[in-house]
Amino acid sequence: MKKEILALCLIVSTLLLSACTSGANNIKEETTAQPTEASTSPDATEALSTAVPTDSETTITDEKEKEKLKIEKLIQFKKGNVTRSVQGMSIYGGKLFQLYHTGLCNVYDLESGNSEPIASFALASASADNHANNCNFSNVFYKGNNIPLLYVVDGNSGDVMKCSVENITENDGVYSSEKVQEINLDQSGFEAAGYMKYWGWPSWLVSSDGEYLWLHGARFRTNGSMDAYYNENRYIITKFRLPSADRPSVVLTADDVVDQFVTEYNVNFTQGGTVYGKYLFYTFGTGKESNPSAIRVWDLEKKVLLGPVDVSEVEEEIEDCCVVGERLYFITQKSNLYYIDLDEAVSQ
Repeated sequence: MKKEILALCLIVSTLLLSACTSGANNIKEETTAQPTEASTSPDATEALSTAVPTDSETTITDEKEKEKLKIEKLIQFKKGNVTRSVQGMSIYGGKLFQLYHTGLCNVYDLESGNSEPIASFALASASADNHANNCNFSNVFYKGNNIPLLYVVDGNSGDVMKCSVENITENDGVYSSEKVQEINLDQSGFEAAGYMKYWGWPSWLVSSDGEYLWLHGARFRTNGSMDAYYNENRYIITKFRLPSADRPSVVLTADDVVDQFVTEYNVNFTQGGTVYGKYLFYTFGTGKESNPSAIRVWDLEKKVLLGPVDVSEVEEEIEDCCVVGERLYFITQKSNLYYIDLDEAVSQ
């Protein structure tokens, strides 16, 4: 009797095990065959398409990254009788005043588009030692003259800290100039006052609001001769109040500094610059592969160097720049005048 009961239990157990296995297999097959709710949800599909860029979105991004700064060549000027090298440049009243080494000046009528100079004259500060590599028109009109004072970076390379202020007059198409002021920098007390000293020969830049005179330069020489200190080099920007033009001789010292800041250094060969609004624009380079043309922009309010403006496609030595309207103009050693959109320059 016990044997019969045991046999019957074995039979029942086998049947139950078979039924459980069959049910499990059916459940597995049903689970595999039915897609999950998440995989077919419209919300999930939308989220996936948002997270992963489509081919068209990737193409648009690539195109934006490949966009280059638009550089326009306006005109190539003829130098007339001048044989010296192109240096500082500034524009006022539709006329471009082009300075040359030693302080000679040609005047061009931009509105007519004439490449020939309409006048030529020598600055009052002209000399064999005046490289005249940078100049800015101010908004100061001396004794009723209708041409504002021109601030010229005087001297040549070395420990020269001089700015000559020229009062240019025009009479029946004939231009002449008198030197009404000379500004010098004495930085002997800079370090004691906590300021950084310039290597030498910085640029004097008049702000477009006419209130300040900015000094732009570097801690070490920028022509490659002091590249052993490249990593320690810095751009130095110092702010002074614009001295009254009634003072024929002015010496600025550490006591006259309104502000100074320094930024990282990342390009050689300082050339010329300008201050417009809250921005300082400056040109660099020689136009060669070893030192391509470059423009840098500083935000004077935030005291930072902005991203580089790539003008390396201009294979000429950029000499100076200025802002008129919505354009940043720059002149090259070959007397070519280029411009770029001002908004593009500050958004790089």
